[in-house]
Amino acid sequence: MIRKLCLPLLVVWAFGCKPSSSASLYTIPKDHITVLVGDAGKSLCSMFDAGIGNNLDLVQPSDSVLLKVQQQLPEFIRVNQPSMFKKFYKYRFQVACARNSGKTFLFINAFDESILAGRPELRFKPIDVQDGGDSFWKITYSIEKKTFTKLSVNGSA
Repeated sequence: MIRKLCLPLLVVWAFGCKPSSSASLYTIPKDHITVLVGDAGKSLCSMFDAGIGNNLDLVQPSDSVLLKVQQQLPEFIRVNQPSMFKKFYKYRFQVACARNSGKTFLFINAFDESILAGRPELRFKPIDVQDGGDSFWKITYSIEKKTFTKLSVNGSA
């Protein structure tokens, strides 16, 4: 009986379980994401080279958009920046959602959790790290196209 159980467990351990879809095995926990609104949201948007103009209308991102990003961003980083993915669980995220001329974007600011060290209130203010290497990066998500664009890593990754 034990031998019959050990072989399947060994196979699963050795080869892993592959998901049937292209979704990542990793999802960003909700408590790692802070949605910035008001002046903080506008400040966060201004940190991006958005290319959609200065007349941004800040909007609340829907739960379905946030869930999609929570599920798809880890896989995007795993494929496009494998060295950063190794420490993905240490990142915290600030997001702001803005609309202009019929286009809606989610601006995502990522930083190493150590930046908050004992100061959790900082997550409600846009964090702009200078010379942070791969401990600080940002990316834009087009809600209409459902794609990530403009990954920008501060320093060298």
